[in-house]
Amino acid sequence: MMKVVRALLLGITAALVLGCGGKGSESTSLETLIDYNSLQKLKFSDLPDSTFSNFVILKGEDREFMIGDPENLVKRAGNYYIYDGMDGKIVRFSLSGDPLSCLSKKGRGPGEYLSITDFDVDGNGNIWILDGRARKVLEYDKESSFIKALDLPFAAEFIKCLEDGGFFFGLAPWNEDEYKGMQLAVTNQEIKDITLALEFSGKESSDFEFLGEGLDETEDGIIYHRPICDTAYVLAGDGSIQQKYVINFKDKTVPDDVRTDPENNIDKLDRYLLIAKAFNVYSSSIAGSFRKASGYTDFIIDTQSEKIYEQDDEREYPILFNAAKDELVFIVTGPDELPSPAPADVAKALSEGQLVLATVKPL
Repeated sequence: MMKVVRALLLGITAALVLGCGGKGSESTSLETLIDYNSLQKLKFSDLPDSTFSNFVILKGEDREFMIGDPENLVKRAGNYYIYDGMDGKIVRFSLSGDPLSCLSKKGRGPGEYLSITDFDVDGNGNIWILDGRARKVLEYDKESSFIKALDLPFAAEFIKCLEDGGFFFGLAPWNEDEYKGMQLAVTNQEIKDITLALEFSGKESSDFEFLGEGLDETEDGIIYHRPICDTAYVLAGDGSIQQKYVINFKDKTVPDDVRTDPENNIDKLDRYLLIAKAFNVYSSSIAGSFRKASGYTDFIIDTQSEKIYEQDDEREYPILFNAAKDELVFIVTGPDELPSPAPADVAKALSEGQLVLATVKPL
C-alpha cells in the first residue's frame, strides 16, 4: 500500500510542498523566513570561550578503530557511531571515547554491503546501513553481527530510523514510476505501507551532488535538508511538515539556471551563497554550513537575538561534523583551532594524531 501526502497536515497550504521555496511559496505561521542580510554578523571568535570546552578523545590504537576519513556521525543509545569513508566502516565509541566495536563488512557476499550511502541507529542500538548501489538496507546489532537485509523499491540517498520501528528515506531525484518527483518516503520496518511526501521543485540537478546530511534529528524533531536548497523542514513521523525554515540570501541566492545545472556553472555558482553540508534546527538556534567561493564556512544563528556567528576567515576553528538531539559535534584537528589553550590531554591527543570531538550545546 502506498499513499502520497500532497496536502500537508496542520492546515499548511499546499504551497509549502515546493522543495526549495520556489515560485508560489508563501509565508505562514509555520514558515520561518530568515533574512541573512539583516542578521548581525559576528565571528566564532565572538562566542564565549566556554563554547568549545567539552571534548571527547576518540581512543583506540588498533587499526580497526582508527578513523581515516570521518564522514558521518550518529549519537544514539549512549554511544557515538562514526562512519569512516576511507575504509567503509562504522566504529562505535562510548560517550567518553572508548572504542567498543567496528562494523566492516564491505563485499558482495551475504551480510555484506557494496557501499554505505548513509546509516542510522535505532533505539536498540542496531545499525541500519543504506546501500544505495545495491538498493538495500542491512541491519546489524550493536556488536556488528548481521541480522537481515531488505530490498528497496526506490533509489534513496538518506535514511532515518523512527521510534515506531519504521523509516524515513530521502529519495534520489532520478527515481521513476510512482516515486518520480518525490523527495521523501515513510515506511514501516519491512519497507511496506509507503507514504510519499514533499515534491521536488524541478530545479534539482540529478548529476551533481554537494556535501549534505539529508536527514538529522534534533530536539525539535527530524530535520530534512538537501543542497542546493536553502530550506530546512522539521518533520513529524508521518512525513507531514511541522515547520519550514528558509534562509533568504537576497541577491546572493543561487538563480534557477545555475541551480539546475551547477556542474556547468561552477564559476557562476561561486558568486552566490548556499547551504551545504548541514542545516540543523534547534528551538532557539540554527547551525549549518555555507558554501562560498572560498570553501565551506560553518555558522550558528541565534534566532532569538538575530545574530549569526560565522567561522573566522583569518584562523581555523573546529569543523562542524554533525548534530545530535542535544548537541552539535565538531571535529578538532589541531590545538590552534581552539579559542583558548586546549586541556593538556586534548593537546597531547591532537599532537599524536588522535581524533578529538568538541561537543557544543545549542545556543
